[in-house]
Amino acid sequence: MTDALYTRSPHFPHHQLPRLRRATPPISGHRRAVSLKDLLDNKEDAYIGGGSDALDLLDISFMASDGSLRWKNATGADQERAAAHLRLRFNVVDLFHAEPFVILGCYPVIPSGGRLPYSVGGLIAVWRSDDDMDFWPMLGEEGHGECEKEVDEGLLEGFETYKMPTDGAVLNMATKIFPDCDAMTYFYDALIIEFPLTNEQDFMSNVQELPRSIMKLPLLLRYHNGPLAISETRRRVRQPKPQVVADKDGRRPEDTTDYIRHDGKFYPGSMICSTTKDGDWYSTITASIAVVKKDEKRLVCSWHNWLDHDTEYPGLLGKDTDEARRVFCLCQGRDPLNDDKAGSEVGFVMDRIGIPGDIALARLYDSTKFENSFMDIVHKSGQPVTAKSLVPSIDINILDTFQIDGYPTGLQHVSSLGRRYEITRGPRSRHRPFQVPEKADPSLFPHPEVAYISLQQGLCSVEQPAQTAHPYIRNSACGSVLVRDCDRSQTKKETQDEVLGRGECCGVVHFTDLKAKSSFVGALMMYCDSFDPLIADGWTVDTGAETVGDPSTIASALANEPLSATPHKKAVHRPSDESDGPPSKRGRGG
Repeated sequence: MTDALYTRSPHFPHHQLPRLRRATPPISGHRRAVSLKDLLDNKEDAYIGGGSDALDLLDISFMASDGSLRWKNATGADQERAAAHLRLRFNVVDLFHAEPFVILGCYPVIPSGGRLPYSVGGLIAVWRSDDDMDFWPMLGEEGHGECEKEVDEGLLEGFETYKMPTDGAVLNMATKIFPDCDAMTYFYDALIIEFPLTNEQDFMSNVQELPRSIMKLPLLLRYHNGPLAISETRRRVRQPKPQVVADKDGRRPEDTTDYIRHDGKFYPGSMICSTTKDGDWYSTITASIAVVKKDEKRLVCSWHNWLDHDTEYPGLLGKDTDEARRVFCLCQGRDPLNDDKAGSEVGFVMDRIGIPGDIALARLYDSTKFENSFMDIVHKSGQPVTAKSLVPSIDINILDTFQIDGYPTGLQHVSSLGRRYEITRGPRSRHRPFQVPEKADPSLFPHPEVAYISLQQGLCSVEQPAQTAHPYIRNSACGSVLVRDCDRSQTKKETQDEVLGRGECCGVVHFTDLKAKSSFVGALMMYCDSFDPLIADGWTVDTGAETVGDPSTIASALANEPLSATPHKKAVHRPSDESDGPPSKRGRGG
């Protein structure tokens, strides 16, 4: 099988695969004091074949005008050209297409010496050795009940092939057809119904009665026991040191630079963290972007990084007091001169937006500067891409592609494959009761038979997870902003540079915990919170060159030690002896 390329459609045994391996992300080095690019050899930085798509040089795409992404969409001649190029350039001797993925079997070895392309003619690439090709592209279980179940056609309005369903369509399905579901996920060409978590025997018994398909629903129908993997907010507790120590050349798995000390400001993609009472870092995430509303300016960040603090100090969030600043303290980077503890103190978390989502807003101190341009998302000229607008979820399309820049990952590519809708029901629902504020007017309570979409998350595929060999890039990217680089809704073909120039911010990574060894498509999925709650609340991207913290914070600076007016000097936080401080354990937020 070394002299020809075979293609086949998927027939997949469902068992484990060796881990997916990924070469290092290409990092531009823009403004990084200790950038990943500076620490890696140039040959490890570039894409093998010259581009993020393996067929860039051939200008071949498997995307059709109807939005479908299939190998057969290309002409026979283009298929042959693609196959020959993959064999000669990437050692591909076998492949099967499980749209929107293509699994590529390489012999004698998977190419090395650079970064493997993310896609092949638009199909998402999964790289394998030729003797290890198993891959399961579906989520959930198939129903064993009625085939072509008949329902009122009006309930299915809003479901179309290769288009995000409307909110009304999802609510009709949740209210009239699957009234016991907790959530629904639209995944490429399938609809996955998520039921409350129960034991596997009871779930499979339920599956025996559920319909295999619904007449005139243009989507496959699948069922899942409990929430889909990694879709809910959660946080791992890790050791404070990297999992893979620096090698003899000083290579590190993540960029923990304190840019406030180095540049006098920081940027999207840099490390931020919550803190413990002794000034050490507690949980770390990636800085997002700065937003404005009238004369208010805030930094978008991930709420779960301060969830434990809010649990221990209920009612403190939203107050501008010394205690609130201490508990919800936000620091940037780490301080290598102080036992690698939390770096410069830059502000504190003040608000939470879009409950039950994961978006929080932090107020920056007067001495803190933040620039809304990305360090590793750059134009071909090398100039950084600048955030310019928040994109509502309704304007995000199936198979749009994005770039993210996280401090543990550098640059990565992701593709939009669907959306998850979490359902909240009336107060008498036995599964997920609707939450209303204390002392609320009873008239505000929803009708018990009505379903509400309480949370929407984008569903994306990601590049293959971290490898344990050089260059030791971690897979976590929580808090990273999705910047669109391909808009499938545009009839006029635009270059990647043109789309990036629009600076469209389409969401923020909710949580990613990729599986290192799996043949299951769910191991390559991550969920992203949309910016809909921010847009609805009147927030827009801060398009100024720099965001400076609110001047009002000068009058109420911390009593124990005022903040330095010089951003290069860390303001060390010393909480009072009377307070227990935030939780003392340490971990990573995302």
